[in-house]
Amino acid sequence: MSPAPPDAGLELAWRQIERRMSQLQRFGLLVVFVKEQRLVAELRQRVRDWALRRVAERMDPPRRMAPTGLDVGALDVGALQAAKTAAEIQAELASDADATLAAATPGPVVEIAELEVDDFAVHTLQALYERLDEAAPSLLWLEAHRGAGQPAWEAQRARLLSRLNEQRSRLEAEMTGPFLLLLPDGGQREASSQAPDLWHARYLTVTLGSSEEALAQMAQLAQSGLQPPSVPAAGALAHAVTSHDAHDWLTRWNATIGDRPATVEDARGGRGSDVWLPDALSAARDAIQNGEVADAEALARRLVSLADARRAAGDDGIGGVGAAQSLSVSRDLALALQTLGYALWTRQAWDEALAHYRQAIDVARAARQAFPRDKEPVLLLAMLLDDLSMLLQRSQDFDGALSASEESLALRRKLLDQQRDAAHLRHGLVTALESLGLLHQRRGHLARADACLTEALSLARVMVAADPALAGARSDLAEILLHLGFVKLLQGDADQAMACQQESVELRRLLMEEDLSLESDMRLMTGLEALAVVAAAQGDERRATRVSDEALAIARARLRLDGPTRLSLDNLGTRLMNRLGSSLPAEPSLRDEAVRVYTELSERFPDIPAYSMHLATLRDGPAPQPLFSDSSNATSS
Repeated sequence: MSPAPPDAGLELAWRQIERRMSQLQRFGLLVVFVKEQRLVAELRQRVRDWALRRVAERMDPPRRMAPTGLDVGALDVGALQAAKTAAEIQAELASDADATLAAATPGPVVEIAELEVDDFAVHTLQALYERLDEAAPSLLWLEAHRGAGQPAWEAQRARLLSRLNEQRSRLEAEMTGPFLLLLPDGGQREASSQAPDLWHARYLTVTLGSSEEALAQMAQLAQSGLQPPSVPAAGALAHAVTSHDAHDWLTRWNATIGDRPATVEDARGGRGSDVWLPDALSAARDAIQNGEVADAEALARRLVSLADARRAAGDDGIGGVGAAQSLSVSRDLALALQTLGYALWTRQAWDEALAHYRQAIDVARAARQAFPRDKEPVLLLAMLLDDLSMLLQRSQDFDGALSASEESLALRRKLLDQQRDAAHLRHGLVTALESLGLLHQRRGHLARADACLTEALSLARVMVAADPALAGARSDLAEILLHLGFVKLLQGDADQAMACQQESVELRRLLMEEDLSLESDMRLMTGLEALAVVAAAQGDERRATRVSDEALAIARARLRLDGPTRLSLDNLGTRLMNRLGSSLPAEPSLRDEAVRVYTELSERFPDIPAYSMHLATLRDGPAPQPLFSDSSNATSS
């Protein structure tokens, strides 16, 4: 066997950490168990360099080019002014960021590394609270790995983990990026028992070990049927990442448990102990988004069986204490049921999807009853009720949907009354009000819809005023304005409807300038289509056509940029269906283009029946109905 490349253990750990940090859009806990102390300094430097690059990228994003085929000269003055405002705001953000970076050392990384055992927990927590009070860290590095096996250190570490567990909600609400927590190797059981809620919220668990152990891990991957990372001669493990693909999770499952669901005996015997449910569930949801619904459903069914087996066996899969009564076990089971319901929803198996969502809600209700002073089961229940409401609307059960939405809203109001300064709770309330307003609109209760959306709009404006740079709050504001604009149009107030849609589009243009993702493009396209609807209702067909053409041009440009991915094709298909279903003039070539798009989608993703349904409508049926959504298939919280 060839000699191990230098520091292969560092490379293997770093590739996994870097991949997960790059995926995060908000708070995420990454636990690093330190086996090789000598590698900590190099890992810390890599994290610093990564964070500095990330801030530089966000402060100086590449300029967006006008989509090919878009008549820039035809844009109205409001659009040009919005682009100018975006540039000005970007410059202000960059200036603010420069000031923040100048005041912090080393830049965006908050490092806490107390070296003395005396009052280690107190000093560490004081440093953490001081930094949280100053500003929301974009990345937190906390060293708590020293003194493994030494009673004084172990006692201090236990106290620290217990307090961090109590502060989980604050960390999730106030942090905007990764939290890297370094613990001594072999401390998994202690961490899971001393900080159970924080432990189950982790986004990654990795060991910083030796080169020999890294190579042994790759050999184990090969034996389980996975392709091990390659080891270049130069020594760096350039491809050393653990796969989180749904198909690979199924391969792992079959290698350890077999091609069957998990049983209580499996849980008691330790089979499946290497399956971390948050990671596996994330892979299943990613597979659904990528159109791999069969793999996602198969994986989700197995994960439901494992979560259920662990609950019955009194084991959370990681050696947690009191797992049968643990909140984390209930959360895992509820989220597994939700993910399975999501997969079934996507392939339009409505009845089975409903059954699994109702089971998830039953689990959340039981957890709420068992832990009456913990707000996590309340938030979980509210989220599941929101999903249930959407699914019931798809099934035309509007009374059931209304009941679920009203219960979710009541839960969120109660939580916010108990903790008025929690930004994430305000966001949840805004979302619940918006959802209930949309439901009232669909039922024709326009006054109730207006009241819900107006309250949501007021709360969203307060959130934006408190933090103008917060993209999520501005995105919420843009969505509420869009929906309120439609309600105003239905109420006969076309001028107010146009004012809402114009403000919504201006916000979406700003957000697109700051974020070059497909999701940001999709939000702008939806806003443009809404603006076109109101313009057409006012009799301004020329403006409506121009705005609708802009949305189509952006969709085509995105397809050229990203290539024929499922999401880029789905997005263009949605825009074409919306145009064909509107009152605006449409060339025959648009229908031909839509047929080509949905032919490719239905052939490549046969598990998503919506695509073949749209294709049949285009070929044989009447003019499509406008969709006015960012995606033509199921969505879930």
